[in-house]
Amino acid sequence: MLAPVVQRLQEAFQDAAIPIQLLPDWDFGVATEAPLLVLYPPPDQALTPEWLQEAGGGLAGSYHRLLAQLEAVAAGGFGAEVRLVNLALSSAPRLIGWSVDRLQPLIQGEPVEGAAEQCPDLWFQPRPEPFDARLTLDLLEADPAILAAYLALEAHPLAASAEGRNPDRHYPERLRQAAGLERLLAQRHASARADADLRLLGGELGAARAELIDAAWIRQQLSDQLHQMQAALDDLELSQVEVKRLEQELAEAQLRHADLQANQQMIQSTLEQAVQHSRSQGAMQGAALGVISALLRQLSRTRGA
Repeated sequence: MLAPVVQRLQEAFQDAAIPIQLLPDWDFGVATEAPLLVLYPPPDQALTPEWLQEAGGGLAGSYHRLLAQLEAVAAGGFGAEVRLVNLALSSAPRLIGWSVDRLQPLIQGEPVEGAAEQCPDLWFQPRPEPFDARLTLDLLEADPAILAAYLALEAHPLAASAEGRNPDRHYPERLRQAAGLERLLAQRHASARADADLRLLGGELGAARAELIDAAWIRQQLSDQLHQMQAALDDLELSQVEVKRLEQELAEAQLRHADLQANQQMIQSTLEQAVQHSRSQGAMQGAALGVISALLRQLSRTRGA
């Protein structure tokens, strides 16, 4: 419950570039020359098991241990200057001014006074939450030692008076004002509206999640189709390569066929020429045989005469 308040305090000092120690666990085991802030919550900001079930007396015991540690620090001459910080009523600007005021002697060797008084107020969380206030009133009624220990811390010289504010003596009255019926009803209505908003957001989140699931399914389908198309394109590319190869083979075959046809025509022409030559030779041979036969007949007649 204290984490957001402590974080805001740390961020305020970091923005101011102040090397200050924040010890919400009230550990004084390490001495330092830097100013030291000791954080303590009012009871309405300590409604957690870590505080209420603290070993050694619960929340009241924690307050008493802090007071005892402060006495031990004062008796032992602790090196750093200490300031008690009420996480509901303390002022970050005033604490920053006080820290700068205390750091100046360490940096420049001479004190600078008055910075803390010039800082404006910036309360952390002065008004308790209505339900927390109602629970705290019941808690204080059940264990009055908690209120007594808290008011003792507020009355310590390093707490309210060191900041220039009044101790939180009217804390029970602040709780009763915060836990009034109107405030409780207002917080209840705000809680109901927040619950309704959460349910609405839950429905919208469910619808958005369903849309995301549908979108993921569609994306997967499109991805599968894309892979299929890519595979088809790869097959088409391979087919185109095969078609080009076959076209090249066909062109080569057509060239060979044309060569064969040319050779065939040349052979046919040669054969025709050979036949014509052969016929011509046959006619000449027949004529020669006729002449020879005529000469032989003439010779026979001559011999018979």
